[in-house]
Amino acid sequence: MVIAHTRLANPLLGNLRILRFSAYDDDDNLLYYLPFMVSTVLHFKFQLAGRGAWRNELSSHMRLFFDTISSRMTNLSSLSITALSAINFHSPRFIGLLAHALEGLPNLKHVILPPRVIVGKIITSLSDHARLVEINPAERALSRGLSSTFSSTVSSTVLPKLGDAPFPSLRSLSFCAIPKVIRGFLSHPRLPTSQIAILHVQVLESSARDHERLDHLMNAIFSNCTNLAELSISETIRGDDDPEKVENIFSFNCIRGILACWNLTSLKIRHHSCLSWTAQEVDELSFSLPSVTTLMLNETPVQAPQPAVTIAAALSSFARHCSELRELGFCFDARSQPHAPVSKFKSLAVLHVGASPIDDSSESIEGIAAFLITILPVGCRMRWSSHGDEWSNDAANDEMDDGSFMGSPWQRIHQLQTLCRKVQKLLPGMI
Repeated sequence: MVIAHTRLANPLLGNLRILRFSAYDDDDNLLYYLPFMVSTVLHFKFQLAGRGAWRNELSSHMRLFFDTISSRMTNLSSLSITALSAINFHSPRFIGLLAHALEGLPNLKHVILPPRVIVGKIITSLSDHARLVEINPAERALSRGLSSTFSSTVSSTVLPKLGDAPFPSLRSLSFCAIPKVIRGFLSHPRLPTSQIAILHVQVLESSARDHERLDHLMNAIFSNCTNLAELSISETIRGDDDPEKVENIFSFNCIRGILACWNLTSLKIRHHSCLSWTAQEVDELSFSLPSVTTLMLNETPVQAPQPAVTIAAALSSFARHCSELRELGFCFDARSQPHAPVSKFKSLAVLHVGASPIDDSSESIEGIAAFLITILPVGCRMRWSSHGDEWSNDAANDEMDDGSFMGSPWQRIHQLQTLCRKVQKLLPGMI
């Protein structure tokens, strides 16, 4: 049974198992939802959208709301909370309320929270839950980029406190902190890192005093989390910082430890700078991940992209070594004419070219289009970035007029691909 946005009492609350709502109206009051927050609910999902008057009532309505969760809803098996940026859900008060509520829910198995809320205090509040299997971010790709209101706070610079046997059932972990704290947490002798299969890391910018290179963090991940199947790493820098002056870079040495993770099926990296990996390094990475199905490798960096590897070299390596790859994102140099590919993708369903630089000359566009037609499977969708927005050749976007795509060369490449596919259908076996 699902209760959506409503203020009416329900006589069947004794059978209520699933509760979902969004608090977003200007006249919303969190107290309206309290009658539905009963002990029979096993799955609770709600969104705090940041428009309601209750935003200014943290001392009363918000506290009562979270107290009700921990006092009445002790049978919860799953809890999902999403919150928009209009709410200061990074504040110590909000994190304190949330941590107290989570601590009182011993039957939790699945928790989904805004990525930047999953700091040390939240981890501590969940560490003794014997049944807990997943702590996941609300946005599975995590969030990357510029924040004018949030950088490292006290909450993100404090290590979680762990008991004698923390997280006995945990398989999926998300954590948000500065690199030094993340490294210390993953190196904790009582944290059962060997059983963690899915790891989401939100890296916050450190102060000058706590600054630490990313390769130290990455080494801690690969040396402790030895059975990873999925890894997501995302970086946040302050909006008032110049991305060109932020020191941390994501060199190939940072990721070299992953070469031993033969079981890895998903790797996602979001970073302010372009991954300046060479063709040899890309080939080494793809060779080491034969079972990977998802590779999202910072296809749209914050900095102006200056990739070191060409589209032909990168895609040829991934096609040759990653036969099960279904989704690929990479920022490569598409400004040179590619050679004919030796291998072809077998399973690729989506190619994200992101902000990959490309010439807009007809010769260049036709050459890239011919290369992609040759190396991509029929039906593979392509997505690209233009003026900060992502576009794709999905069916819904095919109906848009060309002006919607800002005249992107990638859109013109898509048109050539579409034309070629139509000709192939009209003349089967002849092309």
